[in-house]
Amino acid sequence: MTGATGEIANLVKEYSCGTGIKPGDDHAMAQAIGALSRDRARCDTMGRNARIMLDAKFTRRRQLETWSTLLGRIAAA
Repeated sequence: MTGATGEIANLVKEYSCGTGIKPGDDHAMAQAIGALSRDRARCDTMGRNARIMLDAKFTRRRQLETWSTLLGRIAAA
């Protein structure tokens, strides 16, 4: 991660499934693209890690439960 912050950046870092770049940091973006274009094994690993993250954090059932809870709170308010 190259200085990126926020919920998505934290997940990417936690699961080692990508590269975070601060908005507007063109040099870091070019460096990251170049590095990834030369490292197929790293890209494959990131892809597998991303699938693990999605299965752990963003299943349809989990998202429906999250929305149901939120709508229930709104309805109760």
